[in-house]
Amino acid sequence: MRVCKRWHSLILPLLYESILISRTQDMIRLSATLLRSKTLTEQAGQDDLILHLGQRTRRLDLAMDDLPASRPYADVPVLHHLTDIFSCLPNLQILVIGAPRP
Repeated sequence: MRVCKRWHSLILPLLYESILISRTQDMIRLSATLLRSKTLTEQAGQDDLILHLGQRTRRLDLAMDDLPASRPYADVPVLHHLTDIFSCLPNLQILVIGAPRP
C-alpha cells in the first residue's frame, strides 16, 4: 500500500509497537525486516533520533499456529530466526508465547 511520507512516518511507530507472529513464514519475514532496518539505521549514523523498527516494539506475541506438534521444538529450523528477532528488540517489555497443543 502506498501512502504519503508524512502519514508513513506518523503510523510506522504504531505498527511495530505490538507484533503478532502467528505463522512460521511471518517469523522469517519479520526477522529479515528487523535485521534490514537495524543495519540501515546503523549505517546511517549514530543519531539517537533515528530508531530502527525493533526499537519501537514493546510487545511480541508468538502464537505459532503452524508449528509442528512433535517435540522437541528446538529441532524446528525456523525457530532459529527467533534469535535474530530478539536481538533487534531491545525495548521489549511483554512477551506472550503460545504453541499448538499436542
